[in-house]
Amino acid sequence: MRTTLSNMPLSNAQCDLSTRAKQSWFVIQPHRDGGSSEVAVSQARQEGSVAYSLRTAMASMAALYVAMWLQLDTPRWAMWTVVVVSLPTRGDILRKAAARAAGTPVGCIAAIILAALFPQDRVGYVLGLGLWIGLCGSVAARSRGYAAYGAALAGFTCAIVASDAITQPHLVFSTAVNRGTATMLGVIFALLAAALAARTDDVPGDLADHVCDVARRLLDWAHDQLDPMTMKDNGAPLTGSILDLDTDILNAFAERPALRLRAGQWVAGLPAALLSIQSVSLELSHQAGHQQQIDAAAIRPVLARLRDLLKPGARAALSRLRSEADRLVNEKSSSRAVAEATNAAAVLLAGIEATLTLRRPASGVAPFPPLSFSQDPRRTQAALLRGVVGVVLAFLLWDATAWPTGPVFVLWVAVLLVVGAAAEDSFGMMRVFAFGNVIGVVVGVAVQYLLLQWSDRFEWLAIVSITLFTIGIWAETLRPTSKIALGYCNGLLLGINPINPQSYDLQSSIQNALGLVAGMAFALVLFDLIGAQGSAKDQTRRALNRMHTELSLAKRPGFADWTQQRGREARMYDDLRRLQAARHDPADHRTGINLLLACRVAFALHNGDESENTHVSLAAT
Repeated sequence: MRTTLSNMPLSNAQCDLSTRAKQSWFVIQPHRDGGSSEVAVSQARQEGSVAYSLRTAMASMAALYVAMWLQLDTPRWAMWTVVVVSLPTRGDILRKAAARAAGTPVGCIAAIILAALFPQDRVGYVLGLGLWIGLCGSVAARSRGYAAYGAALAGFTCAIVASDAITQPHLVFSTAVNRGTATMLGVIFALLAAALAARTDDVPGDLADHVCDVARRLLDWAHDQLDPMTMKDNGAPLTGSILDLDTDILNAFAERPALRLRAGQWVAGLPAALLSIQSVSLELSHQAGHQQQIDAAAIRPVLARLRDLLKPGARAALSRLRSEADRLVNEKSSSRAVAEATNAAAVLLAGIEATLTLRRPASGVAPFPPLSFSQDPRRTQAALLRGVVGVVLAFLLWDATAWPTGPVFVLWVAVLLVVGAAAEDSFGMMRVFAFGNVIGVVVGVAVQYLLLQWSDRFEWLAIVSITLFTIGIWAETLRPTSKIALGYCNGLLLGINPINPQSYDLQSSIQNALGLVAGMAFALVLFDLIGAQGSAKDQTRRALNRMHTELSLAKRPGFADWTQQRGREARMYDDLRRLQAARHDPADHRTGINLLLACRVAFALHNGDESENTHVSLAAT
C-alpha cells in the first residue's frame, strides 16, 4: 500500500521555517491509489487523465492562436512546444521547459554560425551540420534526463533552422528568430497551464511520501533477508525503485528551489543511503560466517525500529525522528557492516527530517553523496559517427536524386539521429516513434482535406485539432502507447500544418509526408547498422564488463575513499538494473550481484576491513 506523509496540523510545505519547526507531528496515512514506487512516476503522470490531456490540447491551441496573431512563419512550432513540454508533473515541466529554453537558442546560434562560415559552400555546410548533429548526439548519449534532452534539442533545432538554409541561406536568421520566438511562446503557455492546474503545493511532503514508501519496502525486505530462518532472495528487487527516487528528488528541487538550497545535500543523498542498506543486507545474507550472523542479528533490530517508525498509519513526531537519528549516530560498533548500516539508517532519517523542515537535520550526521550513474562509451562514439555519416549520406542522396522535398528528408534524418542518441534502445524507440508519425501524418493530411476545408475560421480548426490532439496526449500518458502517441501527435501536426492563412496543396502535403517517412526510414537503417543495442546477451555482456571495470577500480590504491565507493556501487546498481531488464536468466542476475559484493569485499580488504567512520559531524567535515 502506498503511503502519504502529511504534516499535521499544517500540510503546506511552503509555510515559514519557524512555523514548520514547531510542527511536531506527522502522520503516515494509507492511500487508495496503491502500487509501489516503481510506478510512482506513472502515477504522478496521471495515467489516462482526460482532464490533463484536454488541458494540454487547449493550451497548445492558445499558443497556436497567439503565434498566428504574431504572424510567425511557422506557428505550429509554438503548438508543438506545448504538447512536448507539458507533463502532468510540475517538476518535469519545469525541468523540461528549462532544457528546451536553453537548447533552442544554442541550436539557432549554431545554425547561424554555419551559414556565416559556409555561405556558398554546400559541402562544408553539410559537413559542419553533420558534425554538430554528431556532437549533440554524443553529449545526449552520455547525459541523463533533461540534460540529454537539452543536448538533443540543440542538435535538431540547428537541423530545423539549417535545412532550408542549404538552398536559401539568406533565410537562416529569420528562421532562427521565428523558431526561438515560437518555442518560448509554447514554453510560456505550457507553464501557465501547469500553474492553473496545480493541486498541491506540498512538494517536500510529496517527496517524503515517496521516500518513506520505498524505505518501508526496503526495510521489510532487508529485515527478512537477514533472518536466518527465511529463504534468501538472491536478487536486489528494490534497485529500480531506489534509483528512480533520483528523478523525484530532481523534480522536487525544480519545484521548490529552497529545498535544494537549504537541505539539498541530505535530500540528494537519500537514495545512496537506501542502496547502502540494501548492500549490507545482500552482503551479510550471502556470507555464512559466524561474524556475519552476529552482524545480521545486530542490524535487524535497527531495521525493525525504522520500519515501525515509517509503517502506514503510524503517528510519529519529528522529535522522534531526531532522537532516533541521534541514537544511531552515537551507537558504537566494531563491525564494518553494522557501522555502515546504522550510519545509512541515520542518514535516511536525517534526510527525511531535512525534507520536511527545509533545513539541516538536527543530528548533524554527514550526508551521503548523490547517485552516480554508469555510462556506455560505445553509445557516445556511435552517436558521433551516426550523426556525421547520416547527414552526409542524406545530403548525397538528395543531391543525386534532385528530390524537391530533399530538405525535409535531410531534416528528419538529422532529427531522429540526434533524438534517438539519448535512448539506450535507440532503434526500438525510434521505430515505434516513426510508426506513430506515419499514422499521425496520414490522419493529419486526411483531416486537412476532408474536414478543415469546411470552414476557414480558427474556431473550426480548434475544435478539430483539440479533439484529435486530446486523444494523442491521453495515449501519451499510458506507458504501453507513450512513444507511438508522441509520434502520432508530431505527424498529426505536420499533416494538418496550421498556418495563417490556411493553404491547401495536396501534392505538396504528400511530398512532405513522403520526405518525413523516407527520412525516418533512412535514420532507422543507420541505427541498425551503427551502434545498435544488440541482443539481450550483448547488453548483458556489456553491463557485466562495466561492472568488472568498477571491481578492478575498487582494488586500486587511489580509490580508497567511501564517497568514491558509494558512487561506484551506485553505478554498479545502475548496470545491474540494465542487466535485469535485458535478461531474466537467474544466473546473470547472480553474476551481477556477486560482482557487486566482490567490489565491496575488495574495498574492505583494501582498507584493512576498517569500519567506516559513522559519526563524522558536519563540524568535523
